[in-house]
Formats: sequence, structure tokens, C-alpha cells
Amino acid sequence: MAVNFPDSPTNGDSFETGGLVFTYNSTTNSWDSTSLPSNITSSDSAPSNPANGDLWFHTGQLKLYVYYADGTSNQWVQTNPGAAAGVDEEFYIKSYRYDDTLAINTGTTRLYLHDSYTLSRIHAYVDSAPDGAAATFDVKKNGSSLQTITIADGATSGANTTMSHVVTGGDYITVDITQVGSNTAGENLYMVFTFS
Repeated sequence: MAVNFPDSPTNGDSFETGGLVFTYNSTTNSWDSTSLPSNITSSDSAPSNPANGDLWFHTGQLKLYVYYADGTSNQWVQTNPGAAAGVDEEFYIKSYRYDDTLAINTGTTRLYLHDSYTLSRIHAYVDSAPDGAAATFDVKKNGSSLQTITIADGATSGANTTMSHVVTGGDYITVDITQVGSNTAGENLYMVFTFS
């Protein structure tokens, strides 16, 4: 997702996009965000010791990267098309956020696709783990079940990285919460969808 920040900003100017608020810092000539989700690191240099699925917002480039460590390649990959030289350009990423205590519900927020892609990976994270049972999520395409993602009882993340679901321009994705922890439901869901 490309973001068009205002031209010629002055120190302290703010800009909101995608539910995030950025403030312009004239000293570093960058847009900084204090409202990024808790699982995204915001800095002008890559975080040290990243783990698979970690997200990094490069404040100098104003670009979002995801770290892939699948045993064959360990690298930061830019999430939006048109990546800078030396960065893998074949990935397109969309994200979904549910802010609150998890509750069984039918998702209504639609993530639209602007072109044809193959959904190859989904990573899910919660700030507070489900307890007593796993949390499960039904990812749907145009209202039909596509893939189930599970965050295990006591865990704060879950993923499926071996999918191959075709989506076309105009398709949309929604997320249903189909099960939550029986003792503690879990809290604040963040999902990252990777397309190729």
C-alpha cells in the first residue's frame, strides 16, 4: 500500500492514513508514528535479531517491511510493490486489525484487492493470549470460507505459510472470529496477509 504524504511539511505537522497518525520531524526529515500497532517497530534502521513475521516501518523511507526466516532465506522484504533496488518486489501485503477483547463475531471490515494475486501466507498476532482454548479465525473471500487460522491456547501468534489461494481485482477479504479462549478470550488481533 503506497502512502502519499503531504509535500513540503513543517516540523510537527500531522497526517493520518489507515488509522495511523504520523508526525513530521524536521530534524530527521521523516514522518514518525506513535500509533503503530504494538507488533511493528518504527525506526530508520532495521531491528536487530528479528524473528519470522516481525514488521518494521522504515521511518526514513516511509515503507513497511516484513521479516521472512523460512530456513532458506532470511531477509526484510518490502510489503508494497515498487520496492527499492535490492528488495524483493514480488510480495504485496494487507493487514487487518481488531482492537478489543476477542468475541465470536462475523467480520464486516472488507480488505479489497486491486489486482490478481495468490494469497500465500497469513500471520496472526494477539496482544493477550487466549487461555483455556485456542482462538480461531475464518478468513473469507467474498463471503465464502477460504482459510482457518488458529492461535493456540496460551500463544500470542499463529500462521499458515503454505497456502495458494487465488484472488482477483475487486475480491475482498473478511475475518470471522469463530472461537476464543474459554477462560481468557484474548485481546487485540492483528493479521498480516501476504500475496504474491
